[in-house]
Amino acid sequence: MQIYGVNASGETLLMSIPENVLDTSLASINATIYPNLRLKLLTSDIPDRTPSQLDFWRVLYKKPPEAAINPLKYFATNKDTLMQGETWIMSVALENVTDVDMDSITVKFSAQDPNNVISTSFGKNDSLLGFDTLHLQFSKNTLAGANGIQGLTIEANPYEQGHQLEQFHFNNFVNLTFFVEKDETNPLLDVSFDGRKILDGDLVSAKPEIVIQLKDENQFLALDDTSLINIYFRYLGEDGNSPGVIERSSFNDVQTQFVPATNSIKNEAKVILQKEFERDGYYELLVRSSDKSGNFS
Repeated sequence: MQIYGVNASGETLLMSIPENVLDTSLASINATIYPNLRLKLLTSDIPDRTPSQLDFWRVLYKKPPEAAINPLKYFATNKDTLMQGETWIMSVALENVTDVDMDSITVKFSAQDPNNVISTSFGKNDSLLGFDTLHLQFSKNTLAGANGIQGLTIEANPYEQGHQLEQFHFNNFVNLTFFVEKDETNPLLDVSFDGRKILDGDLVSAKPEIVIQLKDENQFLALDDTSLINIYFRYLGEDGNSPGVIERSSFNDVQTQFVPATNSIKNEAKVILQKEFERDGYYELLVRSSDKSGNFS
C-alpha cells in the first residue's frame, strides 16, 4: 500500500506500507500541507497472473467541527453613527455547521481607532454544540477625541488562546466599521450673584453666593470633573485701574462646592462659591470652562 499527499503542487509519496502490516496511523501526515490523500494498492500474482480482489479498504477518521461567523443569520447593532462618548453595541452569529460539539469558544476583538491604534481583547463564550449558534457580543465606549471612522475585527477560535481543531479558519473572521461624529458644540456657561445675573460694573454684596452653571448638549460625556471649570479672581482697586494679581479659586476651599452632572439627559454641572470680598472696590471674575470634547466657553 502506498499513500500519497495531494495538494496544488501535485502528488507526493508519503508512506509505503509493507504487505504484512494490516493497519497504520496517518497522524504523522500534516493535513494543512496535504489536504487530500490518494491510496494506491500494488498487487502481483506471478503463477496465475490474476489481480487480487479487495473485500474493502477503509480510512477511519474523527470529523472535526466547523465554526463560522455568519452575519446573514444574525447581526444587530444599536447604530452605525454615534456621538462622542456614546457606546457602540453589536452582536453577530457564530454557528457550528457540523454535528460535532465544540468546547467553550474564545473570541478575539481587535478595535482600531481613527489614528490606526489597535486595542485587543479576548472574550470567553459558552460551548458551541453541533448545529447550534452563539451570539458574539461586543461594546465600545467612544471616548472624547476619538471621532471619525473606527473599525472592529472579530476572530472566533483564535490561534493565540484556546484554539480548537476546525476544518477551516478563514470563515472565523468579520470586519465591521462605525462612525463617530465630532462634538463641536460649545457648552453654555451662566454666572449669577445671589440669584441674579449682573452686568459689567454692577454692584454686588461683599459676601455673595456666586453660582456658575455649565450645560452641555452631549448626553454621553458627563460634566463630572472639576478640571472642566477654572475660576479666577483679580482685585482692581477702588478705582478699578489697579493691575491686581490673578488668583485661582481652589476646589479644595471649603467655600467652593462642585456639583457634578448626574443626569445623562440634563448634562449640567454647577459650582457654588460662598465668596467673601474683604476690600471695597472693583473685582474681575474670569471663568474658563470646556466640555470633555475640548470645546471652550
